[in-house]
Amino acid sequence: MLTKAVSPKISTQKATRMEHALSLFLYSLTGGKPYLSEAFAGQQPDAFRTLFMQSLIDYIEEEQNPESFEAVEVGSWVGASTLNWLDSFAHHGWDRAHITCCDAWENTYGLAGLEGHYPAPIPLDDTLAVMATALNTGVAEALFRHNIAVSGHKEKVTIVKGLSQRTLPRLRSEGFDMVFIDASHAYTQVRSDIHEAKRLVKDGGFVCGDDLELQWSECDRTAVEPYIEKDCIVDPGADRYFHPGVSKAVDEAFGSVSVYWGFWVMQRVGDEWRKVDLTGLPLRLPRGIGDKEKDLIGSFLQAYQDSFKLGDAGRQLRRQFSSGKFHTTGA
Repeated sequence: MLTKAVSPKISTQKATRMEHALSLFLYSLTGGKPYLSEAFAGQQPDAFRTLFMQSLIDYIEEEQNPESFEAVEVGSWVGASTLNWLDSFAHHGWDRAHITCCDAWENTYGLAGLEGHYPAPIPLDDTLAVMATALNTGVAEALFRHNIAVSGHKEKVTIVKGLSQRTLPRLRSEGFDMVFIDASHAYTQVRSDIHEAKRLVKDGGFVCGDDLELQWSECDRTAVEPYIEKDCIVDPGADRYFHPGVSKAVDEAFGSVSVYWGFWVMQRVGDEWRKVDLTGLPLRLPRGIGDKEKDLIGSFLQAYQDSFKLGDAGRQLRRQFSSGKFHTTGA
């Protein structure tokens, strides 16, 4: 809904007409297809992480072959990750799969929240400013709703609008097979989201999330601790940007986790949480990525697939490929 993004002087009825007009415009602009433009930071998570998100669904199909599947997505932005989950469900013929998308589409940081990074500025500052504008104007939510409407899987999606600390407690305990977390990166909020996610997943289910570029044990904790409520900073030791709030909250909840290019995942087994090894499965090119992303990941994907011919050595190579640790800020 755009109602909160428009001027208080505009009536709810007029705001509704504006929403309808924007929906028609988007449909006309895109030819009735999903729209994930870089202009709105639409391709999030990035293509590399999307590969391993798909791989998790492949893993679940191989290990569990579920008759039905209930997922929760905490933070949906304009729908790239949602579309990826839906495409993965369809790839395996999961007709009884369903995903509940929880997002407030509110700018909880504000532009001021993008300042004061360590050190500043960082390469992502422009992207964060674009995202703030898309939230303030209501464009992000409108794009999400458009993308779901034209996805061909609208019936598999339930949209729950609101801050996660208010929406997640209303969902059924142990009622879900997977919870994916990609909302606020501030430590306090990520900690809350993980706490709720652990309550929501059933035995055998998965809690996973985005933006774990460094595990807490890998960063300079003394230097970055003051910035855990910020979005993204540069670790002075690893020389790469990461989300310190995500790193600390994940560590407190699970310790060391299985992580693939920033996409992290843990499985509940009884009262324990165990790592998930996705390196035994080949990767698939995501259906919805653009030409630029295809070029970017093409050589990586080919090398990853070729490693299956190398036995145990190939598995070690895939673990190195999937870590993403050779990325730096370039500084």
